[in-house]
Amino acid sequence: ATDVCGNKSSKNQVITVEDKTAPELSTAPANITVSCEAIPTAAILTATDNCDSAPVVTYAEVRTNGACANSYTLTRTW
Repeated sequence: ATDVCGNKSSKNQVITVEDKTAPELSTAPANITVSCEAIPTAAILTATDNCDSAPVVTYAEVRTNGACANSYTLTRTW
């Protein structure tokens, strides 16, 4: 603001934006037990986020061997 004598004053507002909300993943398939010829392909999960219009979903699969060669657990993580 400036008055008729040229005196000025101003105020500032600082807005700090923080993203503290994790993205939400779509539902992962339920845990199942299958035979070796019936292992499903990995599902494609999507995500939504309040600040990011295109969050990236990463995928990893870990095999844990069981008692014999054809007995194992696959742990899929998105």
